[in-house]
Amino acid sequence: MKTIYYVRHGESEGNAAGVLVDASLDAPLTTRGERQARQATVLLEGKQIDAIIASPMRRALQTARIIADGLGYKKEVVADALFTERDLGSATGLPREEGLALVRSGKAVGFETEEQLYDRAMKAIEKLRVLPEDHILVVGHNGMGKMMRLAIEGKPASEFTVGERLEHAKVYEFILG
Repeated sequence: MKTIYYVRHGESEGNAAGVLVDASLDAPLTTRGERQARQATVLLEGKQIDAIIASPMRRALQTARIIADGLGYKKEVVADALFTERDLGSATGLPREEGLALVRSGKAVGFETEEQLYDRAMKAIEKLRVLPEDHILVVGHNGMGKMMRLAIEGKPASEFTVGERLEHAKVYEFILG
């Protein structure tokens, strides 16, 4: 059995501004986001971490590196694009509720569909499954984390809820059989 600890990055400047932040908007952490990352470190203390993988986006890498430093993790934090946030196309950068309405209505242009995100989540899970490490910390984003949870639980992409959010820097635990 493989244990995956999934952490959504700390608050980014885009989150704080109340806009939709996706794969194309690479916003750094706020001071609050850095503090949240340090709090995640406390939640992970005492847990075995054999590998740390993060989205290559700044907010996720910053969070992963803060956690790694706090835990005294000496290996490299591996950046992997499979864990990048969902692309929200023309809804990116819009005020949160306006952008979500555009995505829900299907009127956003160029966004990654739930089915595409589900396929990418399945690829990410399979990549984790074949790694030799058994206790893996993944630092990623809201959309990918929610979709990975659905896929691990054997639920379809259609159960994905636009607008529901994973908390910043909270530790979610998944077991891969």
